[in-house]
Parts: sequence; structure tokens; C-alpha cells
Amino acid sequence: MEEEISLQEILDVVNKVKPGWAMPQDAQGMHHRGGEGFVRESIFTVHRGCGLWIALLCDCDTFACKEVSPDWIHFFADLIMDADMVFVEFDRHHRIKEWAVFEEHDCPSA
Repeated sequence: MEEEISLQEILDVVNKVKPGWAMPQDAQGMHHRGGEGFVRESIFTVHRGCGLWIALLCDCDTFACKEVSPDWIHFFADLIMDADMVFVEFDRHHRIKEWAVFEEHDCPSA
């Protein structure tokens, strides 16, 4: 079984795509409790043969990520990219545990 991609490897991937982006040191520590938030930007990539969804969050300089299959990217990437809002919950290792998309629709006039 292949070793899980490390936090530092994920940060390296983000910095290749967004040079100069940095997560505060206090958010990198293992004592981080996890959290939740809305997604500002999504990065879909393959690293060491594993698909990744990396979500950069609004209102804080942190991220959450999910290891995904090529099929997962095929089915869900457009949904995430086209949604009005994307919300994620993540654990202390910045791994996405739950996510939801929000799409606003106009209601017909009565």
C-alpha cells in the first residue's frame, strides 16, 4: 500500500501552482483541530500517481485536500468548479471529510 501524501508534499504542490502562497505556521502544526469553510479556489492535480483535490479556503490562509481517483475527478470536478459555493469540513491533517456544493436558482413567480 502506498504511503499517504504528506502535508509538506501538498504544500509543495500548491506553491508550484500558486508561487508565494503560504499557510501560517500555526495552521501547519499537528495540534490543529481541523475545521470547516467555504472554498475560494480548487486545484485538481495528480501527485505520485494519486489524484488530489486541494481546496484553498476563504477568510483564512489554509487549505483542505482529498485524495481522489480519476473517475472521481471526471464526475465531480465540473460540479465543484461550476458551483456558486463549495463548503468543506476537514480533520486536523487537513483531509476533507465532508463537502457540499450550493447552487442558487431563481424561483418562478407566483
